[in-house]
Amino acid sequence: MECHRRILMSVSFTNCYSVFLNRKCSRRRQCCSSKSKYYCCNWKDYQPDDWIARLHWKEVTNNNKNNHYEESRQEPVISPRILILYGSLRQGSLSKALAYEAARILYKLGADVRIYHPQSLPVQDPQYETHPKVQEFIQLYNWSQGQLWCSPVHHGSMSSVLKNQLDWYTFPPSGRTVAFCQVQGGQLSGAAVHHMFTIALSLNMIIAPCYLIVPETFREFSSEGRMKAGPYREKLVQVMEALYKLTCITNQQSPFFMESQLEYLT
Repeated sequence: MECHRRILMSVSFTNCYSVFLNRKCSRRRQCCSSKSKYYCCNWKDYQPDDWIARLHWKEVTNNNKNNHYEESRQEPVISPRILILYGSLRQGSLSKALAYEAARILYKLGADVRIYHPQSLPVQDPQYETHPKVQEFIQLYNWSQGQLWCSPVHHGSMSSVLKNQLDWYTFPPSGRTVAFCQVQGGQLSGAAVHHMFTIALSLNMIIAPCYLIVPETFREFSSEGRMKAGPYREKLVQVMEALYKLTCITNQQSPFFMESQLEYLT
């Protein structure tokens, strides 16, 4: 219940409340049919008591309703476009399982979510720029407004699988939002998150104010690849909520964040 209470909170950003309350089911069905290649939730496959299915945004009550909310609810709905990258090729990868769990949450919140699968992506080299997996990655990169990076810890850093994906960025993703998730088999360490943070800073990305580190990740997932109840699952909800809200805000002012607004007077 504590997990649910965290998500039941009122927000006060201009233009965000309409995104929270006015999502259309028909739009989601179209999303499922056209983007299933990358991943899209189909809630008919889940039981009504699924923990993610029970998440919802708090309705405006008479106690906290005001003109600001009423005006924002009338504006068009624009679902933030979020690309998820994970850093493992191993079958049964827990970083991939966490990426899918994050995608389920973001989709439930109202985002347009796609997961890029890095299998067969060549090592970064200009001679491979026309490779189909490279072109697919660049298209998703250009499509995205926000991103989630999820990596295991390899030799005290992020995995080379995720780093290779980031190396294929043809130009810095300035103005895009990003959040981080780290999985590891051992005790708590922030090595991968630290290096992802450094890379995001160098790319001029807008970093979410919280991140997730899951130590001994094998203990936190069921055999079906679903995250067990506990503090790390609650933290994942918190991080996805922050990424969703931040992307909604920056999306409303996309040119301002993604293009330089300063010049010298002549």
